[in-house]
Amino acid sequence: MQVDIMQMCILEMKDRAGRPLFHLEHYIEGKYIKYNSNSGFVRDDNIRLTPQAFSHFTFERSGHQLIVVDIQGVGDLYTDPQIHTECGTDFGDGNLGVRGMALFFHSHACNKICKSMGLTPFDHSPQEKAVLDHSAKMLQSAQTVVRGIEEKCGSSRVRTMSGSRPPLLSRLSENSGDDNMSDMAFDSLPSSPSPATPQGHRFDVHGWPIFNDVDNLNNEDNNNRDSENGGDSGCPSEKRSESDEMENRPHGNYNRRRFESESEDSFGKVSVEKWNQFLTSRVHIHRSSCVASEVQRLNNLEIEKKIGKSILGKVHLAMVRYHEGGRFCEKDQDWDQESAIFHLEHAAHCGELEAIIGLGLMYSQLPHHILTEVSVEDTEKNRIKGFNYLLMAAEAGDRPSMIHIARAYDTGLNLGTDRLRDWQEALFWYNSALNMTDYDEGGEYDGTQDEPKYLLLAREAELLFTGGFKLEKDPQRSGDLYTEAAESAMEAMKGRLANQYYQKAEEAWALMEE
Repeated sequence: MQVDIMQMCILEMKDRAGRPLFHLEHYIEGKYIKYNSNSGFVRDDNIRLTPQAFSHFTFERSGHQLIVVDIQGVGDLYTDPQIHTECGTDFGDGNLGVRGMALFFHSHACNKICKSMGLTPFDHSPQEKAVLDHSAKMLQSAQTVVRGIEEKCGSSRVRTMSGSRPPLLSRLSENSGDDNMSDMAFDSLPSSPSPATPQGHRFDVHGWPIFNDVDNLNNEDNNNRDSENGGDSGCPSEKRSESDEMENRPHGNYNRRRFESESEDSFGKVSVEKWNQFLTSRVHIHRSSCVASEVQRLNNLEIEKKIGKSILGKVHLAMVRYHEGGRFCEKDQDWDQESAIFHLEHAAHCGELEAIIGLGLMYSQLPHHILTEVSVEDTEKNRIKGFNYLLMAAEAGDRPSMIHIARAYDTGLNLGTDRLRDWQEALFWYNSALNMTDYDEGGEYDGTQDEPKYLLLAREAELLFTGGFKLEKDPQRSGDLYTEAAESAMEAMKGRLANQYYQKAEEAWALMEE
């Protein structure tokens, strides 16, 4: 698969009032087709497989950092693409962030090129797969032609080189992605050539890259590659996949006429070694579109680093919201609740805390903040799943989930048949909730919480005063906790309750003397 993206330029009329700006692009001769959009549109009567595979490729090869969509042009010469990134604040107003990624994958079914490149299918629910399979039948006539017999595009007025790799990435958002990811890998990516592009890889005053002119490789290098590949530069060998060709032939083998306006040193040169260095630097960043692979990656991280760190999880969460909002159904149809739950579970598996909490509450038959209209069957299996999700959220640092888990071990309610009451565990989670830094802007504990500090301290003291369910009595610690609860109640202007706690503290200490 060899694609190219047209360069554009912006002219500023400095001598005109208001200094207006004009966007210029080269004219492309041929049949101009819009293959997909930035909001999920995919051309059903598409005669090419490359555009959709290209968008999918950019998502995986960028490590989920971005996806290039809004593919349009003539053949595989594209113009005016749109880039979605996690933050959604760069690359113009058309950047819809993870919502745009979700819109693409909702309508994308992997084709032959996706499979040949080793791209993994995005996880769809059975209902969504059925819709995509119906659309795929309309694409059975789609063909990918070998180089040399494709539709001719371009004109003598524009310089196009199919052999160059497009500047998929120039700069990633600083607040997204892996901490280990280096911008150098992206900034070193050569661009499609353009007469308007200055020499040297530099950045303007706004930090945007000024791309190099590249890819005018000498004939000797091309001839060497021709001999290594059996002398056929247009069609890959039957023993090699399309992805192998893409990886190992970065600059193509094309005879190209140079126009009079192009001087010898208006071109940059890129070596095979430089391409290999670039490809090597990207190996550790390439990530699958499949949740199973993402979970394997996250399993190697500590719990704190798993939560909210997966862009793929955010994409699945965006799918949930689109389903809930009726984006994927007709106005007179009910939205697909089963698919929404499917994506909510996948988001949870990728470490999205909102999804984890939502599923925990939903399966526990408790009020939930996401998919509020959805209810699941009240079975023992679902209640066990609900407790496990809330336990996962508690381990991730969610204070309400910590309290819920503590109450479950304390009272036995919402605990599930696979667990028993355990006051040691209850004490641990009460204490974990108390140690959370839930403070207001003034630095004091926020006593307006559903479970204020003094109530949790008093319950801890009561458990230690009574003992049982694997917890030994500890009158000394019980009295100390009652005293601390009384002081917290006084700060919250609960004087009568504070007096009760002081009295109970005296009772606990009296047991010590006995």
